[in-house]
Amino acid sequence: LQNSKEEALNAAFRGDQSQFKDSSLEELARAVITEVRHMPGNEVCCDCGAPDPTWLSTNLGILTCIECSGIHRELGVHYSRIQSLTLDMLSTSELLLAVSIGNTRFNDIMEAGLPSDSTKPVPNSDM
Repeated sequence: LQNSKEEALNAAFRGDQSQFKDSSLEELARAVITEVRHMPGNEVCCDCGAPDPTWLSTNLGILTCIECSGIHRELGVHYSRIQSLTLDMLSTSELLLAVSIGNTRFNDIMEAGLPSDSTKPVPNSDM
């Protein structure tokens, strides 16, 4: 199933991938990461607003800073599976949700029912 999903995603992003080598897949992943980083709202951490987040929750589709990524890791992979955009080799299937969701859309959904006087953590909050 994983290979089928990977093949379908690669085909959707670039067409027929049957002749691609590992380096081409890495180039594709880097291109998708660049696209994800430039999506509206992804220039800051989804949770605290710290600039230039480099950690991805592959099952939530959001970018977080290193501090918030630690909190997500403490929650467990059944809530948030955290991977580094710079240190880990991410597949296109792991990046697909981030392309579809992103920080802005995620926060719009998750914060829709919060009272207007609710506050979010900031980069220097005690966590």
